[in-house]
Amino acid sequence: MKIRIPVNQERKKDFVETGSWMLAKRILGVSYYALAKRLGENLVKIDNGLKTVLAEKPISGKVNKSDVEVLALGTLAAISLYSGLKKNKRILLAEGIALTVAFGGFLLMNGRKPKRKVIPN
Repeated sequence: MKIRIPVNQERKKDFVETGSWMLAKRILGVSYYALAKRLGENLVKIDNGLKTVLAEKPISGKVNKSDVEVLALGTLAAISLYSGLKKNKRILLAEGIALTVAFGGFLLMNGRKPKRKVIPN
């Protein structure tokens, strides 16, 4: 049986979105609403963390709000991964992986510091 992709742009977009949701539902074994709820919660957490990391300027020797945000995201990622492994739930594993990727990106962005200029004698 061949799958025919529609010709109309709007129908193509709808076809891809529906296929993506169905694939995620099939792989993770959860309903559309549970998947949308988890995805929405995680995107809000990641968005808030991104805004904090990009807005805060690091001050050496002090704990910034961005440091706390990154630590919280890393803790949530670890808890989701652990729960997914312990309860053997794929949705928790996927959530943990997504949060871990965001956590790694935040660590890279938070660790950036301006280069020191070396003045020769």
